[in-house]
Amino acid sequence: MRKVLIVAGLTGASLFPLACASKGATTEDRIVELDTGNFEVRTGDNFECFYTSTFADADWNVANTVATQATGGHHVTVYWTDQQQAPSHHACTDDEMVNWHMIAGAGGEDGESLEGLVRLPEGYVSRVPKGAQIVLQAHYIHIGAAPTTVRDRARMRLVPNSKVTAYANIYAFNDGSFGVPARAGAYHTTTCRTERDLSVLLLVGHMHEYGKYYRLERIDDDGKLLETMYETRWIPYYVSHPPVVPFDPKAPLAIPKGTRLRQTCTWQNDSTEALHFPREMCAGVFYYFPDTGGGQLECPQDVPTTDGGAPAGDSGANCVAIGDPGNELGVGAYCDATTSCRRRQGGPILICTAGHAAPGESFCTTFCQRDQDCGTGAYCMIDPRGNGCVPAACGGVPGGGVDAGADAGDAGR
Repeated sequence: MRKVLIVAGLTGASLFPLACASKGATTEDRIVELDTGNFEVRTGDNFECFYTSTFADADWNVANTVATQATGGHHVTVYWTDQQQAPSHHACTDDEMVNWHMIAGAGGEDGESLEGLVRLPEGYVSRVPKGAQIVLQAHYIHIGAAPTTVRDRARMRLVPNSKVTAYANIYAFNDGSFGVPARAGAYHTTTCRTERDLSVLLLVGHMHEYGKYYRLERIDDDGKLLETMYETRWIPYYVSHPPVVPFDPKAPLAIPKGTRLRQTCTWQNDSTEALHFPREMCAGVFYYFPDTGGGQLECPQDVPTTDGGAPAGDSGANCVAIGDPGNELGVGAYCDATTSCRRRQGGPILICTAGHAAPGESFCTTFCQRDQDCGTGAYCMIDPRGNGCVPAACGGVPGGGVDAGADAGDAGR
């Protein structure tokens, strides 16, 4: 079917008259293009917010959103707000974002859309009410010494009412209370209780580039584990391309009102500054339906949080983060004097290096003859006293040759 193209810019030379976007409701798909124009990013983190000249000229049904960014781009997030402002651009503030409603997240410097990966089933759309102003947030992590000029673009696809099966929205379990000290590792656990029934289409975890491990669980009132819903060893690639757990709309994930959820995140902060929300994140994101007007919702925390740093006795952060599950064989999982290695079904016997290796090098290892014996992201450390697997995070290289090898091999005797 033919698509109608709608173009809208921001302030300055890229500003297009609002009339260019005023087509009203149609029976065709429509494309809304958003362009930030050129703007400057400085060394480090940049959260830039753009109140666009685009206003919904009818109730919009947003099927999907894609975006592109320059080098250093982390994401573009598209919101709507009913508190209108003149088109403008400035550094974001937390206060203003309280009044925004998320439509989609997209972008990254590779130009591949997060929404393209976190894609709702056909017919399930986000709702934007008539008169709402579209707002963009661009996040950049610029590592250059000097400021640089960038330009972001986003494209929303709108569909007519005839193509809408149901409206969907976000239900978030967000932890905004953690803190990760500079040059250290830390973990944080929070729990919440859902205050409504949910039918879930997609489940996604979200952390930023210092994240090492994410887990979301369903628990009972006493804290006993009922189900692990989402668990992954976190890598920087997942910041913009997270693992997605989809559910068939005909058999969605059912989360009854009153369900208790427990979320655990682990970080390894290699920077010289402490990390807090929103520079880092720990969030579980549920895409639920039908959205009958409740909009984006958040699961309220129900008990005090639990957190911690490096294990007692360590001279610094451990090379694998607390809670890290290791690879598919369990190699590289975190362990210490009180946390033992758990053998995977059909996997090798695992041994904890704690007490055998140097401080900061506690992990699960096993005997090996070659790198392939160690699984993904780990290597066989060859040592006359006994070979052992070493995770890459602890300095392993194929064929041996790092100081950690003696300790890992020692544990494997």
